[in-house]
Amino acid sequence: SICIAMLITAQTAAHPNKNILLGVTLPLDRLSEPEVKAIVKAYQRKYFWIIAAFFLAALPVLFLERWISLSLLYLALWILGFFLAANSAFKTSMRELHALKGKEKWFVGEVHTLNIDTEVSRLKDKMPVSRWWFVPSFAIASVPPIWAVAHRGQMDALPLAFSFLSLLFPLLCLWIYGLYMKRRTEVISENSEVNIACNFAYRRMWSVSCVAQATVMSAFFTISFLLALASPSSPALPLGLFAGLGIASILGILLFTYFRVRGTQNRLLTAAHSPILSDDDVYWERGYYYNPNDPRAYVEKRLGIGFTVNMATKKGKGTTYAGIAFFAVFLCAL
Repeated sequence: SICIAMLITAQTAAHPNKNILLGVTLPLDRLSEPEVKAIVKAYQRKYFWIIAAFFLAALPVLFLERWISLSLLYLALWILGFFLAANSAFKTSMRELHALKGKEKWFVGEVHTLNIDTEVSRLKDKMPVSRWWFVPSFAIASVPPIWAVAHRGQMDALPLAFSFLSLLFPLLCLWIYGLYMKRRTEVISENSEVNIACNFAYRRMWSVSCVAQATVMSAFFTISFLLALASPSSPALPLGLFAGLGIASILGILLFTYFRVRGTQNRLLTAAHSPILSDDDVYWERGYYYNPNDPRAYVEKRLGIGFTVNMATKKGKGTTYAGIAFFAVFLCAL
């Protein structure tokens, strides 16, 4: 599943997201230049071999199932190596494309500060679906803890605290919903109607996606929880089965939303008569987001799906270093 996720990420990076390709901002009419295509193809080829190599490198885990701590340690190191190799391949290709951009002077407008369309700002809060749409997911997620508390004497197969994990899914999706809705409105044209359509597509689709993810994961967890109670001799089977189906469903929802939003915004940008393009590569040239002028700790990734941290903020640095420390402690504990 990690290999598939990384392959999808590589494909999203190798296809234009508006006028951004491999994390580099280019003029719209330069995206199909032969030199650009050559760098993209080399990146895809390199990424494919990395995925193939690490897929084979994951096979020894199958022979370590008798030694749980060793298998977890090997898997943790495998994941670390995979991400380091993939990140190195991406940075190399990004720098090649950035060097080509500088050589050919393919610069786009000015460094982005903030473009504002007052009409979009006025309507932005009406674009996403309401937070009240999360109520059904919380209702579904409440079933396991309510049942567990009411039948404490029958909780032999699963610990009582496990039932409360169901509430994490809607809470996490609600938090992600907030991150998407805090994203600044985007101005891609001098035409307000184009900007409204672009921002509406983004905010409405991602808000619906967050609600759908919360509902699906709550439903899958609740069903697997009840099935595990019904078969106390082997609770891992229904939990593992429905966890796999849940992850597959979430991945499908994310991919559908991502490509739908990106396709809509690309069409709007291409059709815009007076596009407003900005060049903020300077904030991403280190391979991660570093913008001291941006107070946000979490910003949307330039490629792939999800958010990354702004390493110029204290909160962003704290989150990153805490994650590294946790991973180090986890390895030492294993």
